[in-house]
Amino acid sequence: MSFVHWVRRLAGTASLLLVPAVGFAQAQPDTNPQAPAAATTPAEETVAAPPSKRTAEEEITVTGSRIRRKDLTTPAPVTVLSRQQLQNSSVATVGDFLQMMPEQGNAPNTAVNNGGNGTTQINLRSLDPRRTLVLVDGKRFVFSGSGADATVDLNSIPTAAIERIEVLKDGASAIYGSDAIAGVVNIITRHKLNGTEVSAYGGASQHADAQVYDFNVMSGVSSDRGSFLFGAGYFDQHSFLAGNRDWARSALNFDYATGIESPAGSINVPQGVVLGLDPSPFGTPATAGSPAIPPCTTTACRELFARYGAGAKNFIFDPLNPLSTPSGFRRFASPADRYNYQALNFLVTPQQRISLFGNGEYRLHPNARAYFQSTFVNRQSSNMLAPEPLNTNNLGIVVSATNAFNPFGAGGGPDINIGKRLVSASGRSQAFEVDTFRVVTGLDGTFPDEFGPLKGFFYDVSFNFGRSNTVLTTNGSINAISTAAALGPSFVDAAGVLRCGTDAAHPVIGCTPANLFGPANPAGSQLTALGFEQLVNHGFNQQTEVQVNLNGELIPLLSERPIGLAVGYSFRRELGGFVPDAVAAQTFINPSGFPSFVDSDYGSAQTSGAYNVNEGYGELNIPVISRVPFVDDLEVSAAVRGFKYSSFGADLTYKFGLRYRPIRDVTLRATYSTAFRAPSVLELFTGSAPSAEPATDPCASQNNPSANPTILANCLAAGPLVANNPDLNTQINSTVGGSANLQPERARSWTVGAVFEPQLLPGLSLTADFYHIRVTNLIIGGATTLNGYAQNYLDACYAQGVPSACSHIHRNNAGVIILIDDFNVNLGELTTSGVDVAGRYTLPTDFGRFSLLVDANIVVKFNQNIFQLIKGEGNYDLGVNPRLKFNAGLNYTLGPLNVGVLGRYIGKLHECASGGGDNNGGKCFANNPFPVHNIGQVMYFDLFASYLLRNPLGNTTISAGMRNALNTDPVRIYNSFLTYADPSAYDFVGRFFYGRISHAF
Repeated sequence: MSFVHWVRRLAGTASLLLVPAVGFAQAQPDTNPQAPAAATTPAEETVAAPPSKRTAEEEITVTGSRIRRKDLTTPAPVTVLSRQQLQNSSVATVGDFLQMMPEQGNAPNTAVNNGGNGTTQINLRSLDPRRTLVLVDGKRFVFSGSGADATVDLNSIPTAAIERIEVLKDGASAIYGSDAIAGVVNIITRHKLNGTEVSAYGGASQHADAQVYDFNVMSGVSSDRGSFLFGAGYFDQHSFLAGNRDWARSALNFDYATGIESPAGSINVPQGVVLGLDPSPFGTPATAGSPAIPPCTTTACRELFARYGAGAKNFIFDPLNPLSTPSGFRRFASPADRYNYQALNFLVTPQQRISLFGNGEYRLHPNARAYFQSTFVNRQSSNMLAPEPLNTNNLGIVVSATNAFNPFGAGGGPDINIGKRLVSASGRSQAFEVDTFRVVTGLDGTFPDEFGPLKGFFYDVSFNFGRSNTVLTTNGSINAISTAAALGPSFVDAAGVLRCGTDAAHPVIGCTPANLFGPANPAGSQLTALGFEQLVNHGFNQQTEVQVNLNGELIPLLSERPIGLAVGYSFRRELGGFVPDAVAAQTFINPSGFPSFVDSDYGSAQTSGAYNVNEGYGELNIPVISRVPFVDDLEVSAAVRGFKYSSFGADLTYKFGLRYRPIRDVTLRATYSTAFRAPSVLELFTGSAPSAEPATDPCASQNNPSANPTILANCLAAGPLVANNPDLNTQINSTVGGSANLQPERARSWTVGAVFEPQLLPGLSLTADFYHIRVTNLIIGGATTLNGYAQNYLDACYAQGVPSACSHIHRNNAGVIILIDDFNVNLGELTTSGVDVAGRYTLPTDFGRFSLLVDANIVVKFNQNIFQLIKGEGNYDLGVNPRLKFNAGLNYTLGPLNVGVLGRYIGKLHECASGGGDNNGGKCFANNPFPVHNIGQVMYFDLFASYLLRNPLGNTTISAGMRNALNTDPVRIYNSFLTYADPSAYDFVGRFFYGRISHAF
C-alpha cells in the first residue's frame, strides 16, 4: 500500500481520536520496581510481590475482582507484566510477548500461514483462545479476524499505549461474564504523560530476512484537572518462504514403525499425472460394488498395457525420461516424482499496521470525572500457498473421453482423472485488510456525603463501542464449473477452431478447452478457462456495551479492613457477519452427487447474526480477622453473576475464594468457581456449507478393517458392502455449519496455592499454584476448527461402537461414504490440571544488582473426551502440551547499564502414529497400541543489553540483543499442518538480531 494511502487513512481517523478528555475509570497499581526486567521475558510478578510505590490511601482494582482495595493481594493467582519488561523483550508486539508465557500455548500467530488470518491470540492453559477473556482497562475489546470471529487480535492493541498487563490464571465468569474459563488478560493502558516519547525497533534474521520494523510516538499533557495522551505507531513485518530454511524446505514422510524419514510431496505435479488409469483393452464388467471399466484401446493405452499390464495405476507424462513409452507416459514412482509444495509456503507471513491511540480525562467536579479512550488500527497481512494442485478427483470432475487433448479417450476409452500442479499461475493467496476501531467513554467518581449510606462508594458508568471491518481478497484458485467445462467434451468448429461442447449445436459459451497432458502448464486462454479469479469477501465484528458498576466499603469485622462490596449491571450486543464473494459462495453438484464450492480453495458460506445479553453481578470481599497469633490475615470472597442471553436463555455462575496468611512470610490461597462461554455469532449463525475434511474410512480396504475384530464387526453391521469398501480418499465430504440450538460451554475450576516471602531474605518471592479445570458441553463442529470432526465420528462409530456417532455418516449403495454431517453441536469435555511455579530473587550489591527469575508450568493432565479419551499431556495431539515449560532469566543492572539472558524451555513430547503407522495424523488414545515418534526438548536463549543516556534534551535508551542466540531449529513434528513443526510454540525465524532506541523529551 502506498504511503499516500497511509497518510489519508491516518488523517481521516485522527479526528475521531483527538477528543479532549480521556482515561480509565479506576486507578491501577504501578509496576513493582523490585521485579527483574529480565532480557526478553514476560517475567511474572505475582500479586504477593513486595508493595509498589503508591500512597497509603490510594485504592486500586486488581484483575479478578471489581472491589477496590489498598493492596495487591487476592485469593486468585495474578501475574503482572510491566511496560519495562515489554520494552526490554526481544519482540515488538504484545501478542508475541504474551505468547512467551509458559502458561500459554497453541495460540495462532503470524507464523501460521495455511489457515491463519494474520491475528495473534492468547490461549491460557491451551484450552482454546475462545476460552481466554481479553480486556483493555477492565472492559471488553472487540473481536477481529475475517469476520464473525470469537477472539481478540492482540496486535490490534497498540503496544506503545500499554502501561502493564495483568494476567488472571483462574476462572472469572462470575466477575466478568462469558469466555473467562481459562483466565483473563487485562491490558492496562497509559493515562498520564507530560512530554513526548519516541521509539524505534528494528531487526532481521541472520539470513537477512524476516525483517521487523516498529516506530511509535506518544505525547501527552496533564494537570490537576485532567490529562490528555495521544500516540501513533507503524509496524512492518517481512515474510520469508519455507524454502529459505533447510529444516523446512522439503515435504516429508515418516514411518513410525521404522523411524525412517523420507521425502514426500504432492501427487499433483506440473507435468500432469493420470490417476487410477487401467490401460487394459479388455475392460471390466460392473460388480455390486464397482462400476464397469470400459476398454482402453488408444495407442497410449496399448503402449502402457504392453509395459505395465492391466490394473489401475498412476501414470506421469515425462517424454524425456528413457523409461517413458513412445507416447511420453511412464509409471508414477513415489516419492521421487512428487511435487515439493512445501518450499513455496510462507514460514512467517507479512504484516503492516498503522495505529492511533487516545486517552484522556477531565475532572468535572471533586466527585465526578469524565473519561474517554479511542483506538484505531489498520492491519494489512497476507498468506501464500504453493500454486493450485488441480486434482479432478478432489473436485469430483473428470476429463472427458471426447476432450481433444485426452490421449486415452479415442476409440471408446474411459473418462479419466488427472492431477496437475498449475505452476503457470501464481500461488494461492489471501490478503487481509482489517480496520479496528474502538471508543470508550464514561463518568466515574465517588458519592458525596449527601448520598447517605452510599457515601464514599465509587461509581462508574461507561459506554463501549468497537467494530472491526475486514476485506479479504483471494487469488490463485480455480473455478470448478469453468474447469469442468474446459476439461469436458470438445469439437472443432467450421472455422477449424477448437471449442468446448459436444458439437456446433451445443457449444459452451466463453470456454476454451484446456490441455493437462503436455509437459507445459496451461497458459493464456487455456489458463483463463480454468476460472482463475480474484475474489473479494467482506466481514465485520461489532460490539456495544453499557456498564454500571458500584463498589465501596461496608463494616469491619475483626480485621483492619472493612467488608468490600461491588455490584453492577451491563447490557451487551454482539453482531458479526461474513459475506463471501458471489463466486466463493456458489456451489455445484459434482458427478458424485455431492455439493461442492465452485471456488476450489476459498469457497465459503455466508454468516450473519447477533445476540444480546443482560447481566448483573454482586461480589463480596470479607476480611475476617487480622493481626492475631497464627492469623496475620484471613479473608474470604464470593461472587455471583446472573445473565440472560437472547440466544440460549438465562443462568448464573459463581465463585468463592479464601486467602489465609498465618505469618507474614507465608500466604495460602484457594478458589473454586464455575464459568461459561456463550456460543459465538460464528458458531450460531454460520451458513450450511460443503466441506472436505482430512479423514479416512476405517472400513475401507486401505485401512484393513479385518485386522481389528471390533472395527470389522461394526463395519459389517453397517451393511454387507461397507467392510473393505474401495474408498481410497484421504479427504471425506462433509456438511458444516452453525446451529441456533447451541448451549453455552460450562466449566468448573479450582486452585490451591502458596506464596513464600521470607523476611529474613528480602527480595525473594516463591509461589506455587495447583489448578484444575473441567470444561463440559464443548462446542465442536466442522465450522469451528480447521480440520473438522469427521474422523472423530468415524473412529467413534466403528472403533467404539457409538450409535449417535454412526448417525452422522451416510454411505451409497456400494458402501462408500458420500457425506458426514459435521454441524456445530455441544458434545464432550476437556479437562486439564497442573502446577504453576514462580520464583524471584533480587540481590543488590555494591557492584550492581542481580535479579533471577523462574516461571514454570507443569501439566499433570490434559484430556479430551469426545466419544473417546485422548491424552494430550506430554503428547502432540491436542497441540503442544509438554509436561514442562519454563522461562529462566538472569539480569544484571549497574547504574545506566542493564544486561540479561533468558532461557525458554519446551519439554519433550510423543507424537502418536495412526493405525497404519504413517503420518496421516494418529490419535493419542488412552490405549493407543501404535508406535510413537519422540519429539525432543528445546531450549532457546535470548540475550539483551541496554544503556540509558541522560542529556539536556531528555533520556535516551539504546538497546540491542539476539533472540534464539544459538540458532536452534524447531523440532520435527510430522502431524503438524504442513510445516513439520508447530508455529504456535517453536521459533521459525532462527537467530534474530535486533536493536531498539527510545527517547523521552
